[in-house]
Amino acid sequence: MVMSGKILSWEDGIAFLYAAIMAVTGVDYSLIFLSAMAWEELQPYLAAERIERANIRAAHAHEMLNYPADILRPVQGDLLFECQAPIIGDKASLYVPLILAHSAINVVNRLVDSMKVQKSDLRVNTVLARLQREIEARRRQVG
Repeated sequence: MVMSGKILSWEDGIAFLYAAIMAVTGVDYSLIFLSAMAWEELQPYLAAERIERANIRAAHAHEMLNYPADILRPVQGDLLFECQAPIIGDKASLYVPLILAHSAINVVNRLVDSMKVQKSDLRVNTVLARLQREIEARRRQVG
């Protein structure tokens, strides 16, 4: 609170600034200042959508760990570990962190479980064809 012309708090300083600007210009700038303060406060939240898109792209890229090199080349920079997809050739061999290898195995297990066929009736070429379709779907999602 301003007492006898003294500024005793931050709020008093802001109030004095608003009053001085309005006295000089005749324009109430408090909404402009409020808008600027809100924009500064909300900046981290506005980045959330961009961060989420990057995380989804990285997740899809990680699902493609054991796939052909032409699929890995465009996403190798999005992976959370070093990946050198060969420039020439259509196959890539990667050393991946153990937890990601386990994750890839779990993905294939879930894929097999989702197929509406008894496991004893499944053939390798059927699972590989389904896996290839999943790869293509992920590649379209990554862009």
